[in-house]
Amino acid sequence: MKTIGTFETVQRFNASPPALLLAALDVDEYAGEHIPDSHRLDCDHADGIGLIRTLLSRAPTGTQLIVYGRDADDDRPARAAYRLEGEGFGPTHIYSDGLAGWRQMGYALSGSGREDHLGLGFEANEALNHGDWPRHTT
Repeated sequence: MKTIGTFETVQRFNASPPALLLAALDVDEYAGEHIPDSHRLDCDHADGIGLIRTLLSRAPTGTQLIVYGRDADDDRPARAAYRLEGEGFGPTHIYSDGLAGWRQMGYALSGSGREDHLGLGFEANEALNHGDWPRHTT
């Protein structure tokens, strides 16, 4: 498993095929705030592993997994990545900065607890991020 930052996470999501983002958050945390288009990961239950298998079966070959948590001090993403690799999933990356890093970069978040981090109102925030996702261009 490899630890990556915000820039590389965005690059991998914008790659072809796009990476699959997995939130190592509990139900309430995920409902409150998560990265758009990410899926909540519950490695402690067989259903959680089954969900990942289903998502990957529908994804293009070569889809990478990126796991994130609250912030750099959250150890759940590393534990989840270790478990996923133990279950036979391909290389799993850990987005080390998590929600805190995403928020710090000014990217929009989904969930009931999201805030207007850019101070422009939600509509402007979402328009700037085109679907709540940053797009990297070179």
